[in-house]
Amino acid sequence: MAPVDRWSFRAAIKRGIYMVPENRQIEGLIPVFSVEENIALPSIALNGAGLRLDWGAISAVAQRIIDRLAIKVDDRRDPIGSLSGGNQQKVVIGKWLARGGVRVLLLDEPSRGVDVGAREQIHELIRRMARGGVACLVVSSEVEELLALCHRILLVGDGGNVSDIPATTTESELTAMMLRGTSGRAAA
Repeated sequence: MAPVDRWSFRAAIKRGIYMVPENRQIEGLIPVFSVEENIALPSIALNGAGLRLDWGAISAVAQRIIDRLAIKVDDRRDPIGSLSGGNQQKVVIGKWLARGGVRVLLLDEPSRGVDVGAREQIHELIRRMARGGVACLVVSSEVEELLALCHRILLVGDGGNVSDIPATTTESELTAMMLRGTSGRAAA
């Protein structure tokens, strides 16, 4: 992958570097849009689709993502706000899968505010992407989530101190390390 000379979201996205933000309602979704429109948005916005959109193709892609990620929705044209938190989070991930070309996926608190069933589905999706060659960078304050998903854990402390945590670390040891000298967040 070529280095990003001048950092911008557009440059990162063109290189396949995508982000699932911590606050999906404010940064990851457009509340007045439908499920279908939210899934299609990155592809439309970044491809310069012009004034004419192929809603048949958009609908087909949205339905494939809904099916692939088991997003529970009555109709893909329903408002995104009608979905549960877990299904909204799957849409945030799914819109990048719909865009295609995912090389690096930064997931900030990927299972925050979702129920246990959706959490496991999201974790399995992250594992599948990683097995498929996508570099998944998970930022989480939940020790259990980090240990369930990550091959490597970096503990980032106040002032930028970084500790490389061994893969054999237990939940209680990692919790103690996070409480001792950091802001309580880790990335892997």
